[in-house]
Formats: sequence, C-alpha cells, structure tokens
Amino acid sequence: MPRIVIVFLIIIGVALAGTLVTFIVLRNQPATPTPVKETSVVKDAHLFFSDDGGAAWKGVAGLGQGVPRVLAFKSGGSGQLYIGTERGGLFIVRAGSDSAEHVRDPKGVLADDARITALAQNASGTQLFIGATQNNRARVIRLTEETAQEIFTAALDRFDVIGLAVDQGDAAHITIAVADGTIFETRDGGKSRSWEPISRIGTGIARFWDDGEPDGIVWALDSKGSLFQSDSRGRLWKELPRVAFDGVKVSKIYQLLFHPMRRALFAATNYGLGESRDEGFSWVSIRMPIPAGAVPITTIVTHPHFAEVFWTTSGNQIYRTDDSGITWRQTALPEKKDIIILALDPNQPKHLYAGTAQ
Repeated sequence: MPRIVIVFLIIIGVALAGTLVTFIVLRNQPATPTPVKETSVVKDAHLFFSDDGGAAWKGVAGLGQGVPRVLAFKSGGSGQLYIGTERGGLFIVRAGSDSAEHVRDPKGVLADDARITALAQNASGTQLFIGATQNNRARVIRLTEETAQEIFTAALDRFDVIGLAVDQGDAAHITIAVADGTIFETRDGGKSRSWEPISRIGTGIARFWDDGEPDGIVWALDSKGSLFQSDSRGRLWKELPRVAFDGVKVSKIYQLLFHPMRRALFAATNYGLGESRDEGFSWVSIRMPIPAGAVPITTIVTHPHFAEVFWTTSGNQIYRTDDSGITWRQTALPEKKDIIILALDPNQPKHLYAGTAQ
C-alpha cells in the first residue's frame, strides 16, 4: 500500500477517535440546569413573613423606614394584612404578596405620616377603625373602600389612642382607651361625634387588649404595671393581683392574649411566658428553652384550630410548640432585630408576620 494512503488512513482514524471521545464526554455532562429565579433579599427590613409556620423568614419590601406598631389581618378571610407604623402611616400587604403598599388618603383625613397606635374592624371587615396621632393630636378614623372619616378627636395633645374595641355584634358600639386613662364609648359609630367618657384609670393606660369574645371583656395595663379587667367593655374595672410566675412578680407585661379554645389567658412578660385559667387572678409559667427571667418574652400567637400549638418570641428568635410547651422548635429572623409584634393569619395558619423595632 502506498505510503501516502497509509498516512491518510491514520489521519482519518485519529479524527474519528477524537470525534468519538468528544461525543462520550458531552453525553456524560449533566444536563444544563434550569435557571433558578432569584429571591429578592430585602435589606434592613422591619417586617418579615413566613409561609411555612415559622421555619423560614424573609423580609417584606415597601415599608421603607416604617416601623410596624400594630398588625391586623382583615376580617373575612382575604389574607390581607394591615400594618400600622410609627410615624409612617398605614400599609397593607395583599395575600400572596411580599411587598407592602402605602395607603394614601387623597383627602388627607388619614395623614401619610400618622402614628398608628390601634386597629379594629367590624365583623365583616368592611370598616377599619384606626387610632392615629396626627399633628400631635390623637384621633379615630373610620376607613372604608369609599371614604375616610374622622369620628373622634382627643381633647388634649400628647395622649395616644392606646386601644379600640368594636362590638362584633354591633359595629356602632365602639370603645376607646386613651393613654391619659379615659375610656370613651359611642353607640352610633361616632357619627354624632358625641363620645361618652364611661370610666377612668387614674394612673393612665399603657396597653389595652380586647379578647374578641361577645362577653365584652377587655384588659388594661396602667403606667405602673398593674393589670385591670372589665367585663362591661370598659364601664367598670377591677384591679387584678400583681402577675407572678413561680412566686416571682413580673415587672413588665408585653402582651396579653386570650385563647378561646383553652379558655385561658396568656401573658408574655420580662420573666417568661405564663398562663391563667381564672381570668388573670393566678398564673402558672409555661416551660421554655430559655431560663425564666434570662430574657423577655415579647409576643405570642396561637393556632386557630389546635389548642396545643402556639408561637412566642424573644429578641429575633421565634419559638414554636406543638404540645403546650413540652417541646419547642427554634428559628430566627435573617436580621438581628428584636421582634415586638407577631401576627398569624387565622385562615392560613402557616402564614405569620413579625414586626421588629427600629
């Protein structure tokens, strides 16, 4: 065979071998990965959201420097969240969204920079009642889809509306707690703007809670840390014994929460988490991974269907128990900010929001 033919065959063989090797290498390469949509990271957020029962958290965009002060899910099961902020006005987060929208009133009844201190609704969620301080004066504004109307104005500056209680059977029956200690009531929804002062806690009101039950039970914490209860929606009050767990008196109560399934009252305090089965006259501590008194427990929310399931917080840590405090699971926010308020969607119990301090 001529030498030139032999050289030509060798060249062809090398080329075919190279092609075969190249094919084998490509065939064994992993398939090109499907591009993954990046999750936007909200830096320096003050509101965080979890859609898995508190296991993982992400920041909610749109609040800017607005610091949440009160959170409330809209009645009726839409999943919409109202966020009242400290000097940043009112925001909403719609179901399925990870961004907040600023509620702007074109007529200026609700100011863009209002300090929102209380929120309440009628049973259907068609009326939102807002405790707002604007131009140093506390007010109550009724907000509907059509209009915003101021229905109460405090007589004095510097005293916020600390709490609102709307009778779920009669939305025209509204009770207001003002920081100076005065409790006001209206029976016509504030239309006549004639509010009756029905009682007064002389030491002032630092916090106010409505348990949402038809019995009309409300709670107030005065400026000295004493706890009061009223079963007449604020007309008559009785002072309760100083809250104490395991014989240790609590110096600060961050939150009270009535649990209708357990018929019990929870208290998140500087000394830990406690429960009362006699409307606040006596308390037992709930065991937690944190030693009692080591750090304050600041918030608590409960599952709407399972009495043994609830969440509580300390610092930026979230604790969940599924067995009334026998065992706990612990997670944390992606930022080291203290949680001051926690809200759970009663219609989607895996959805939680946590608001943090500045």
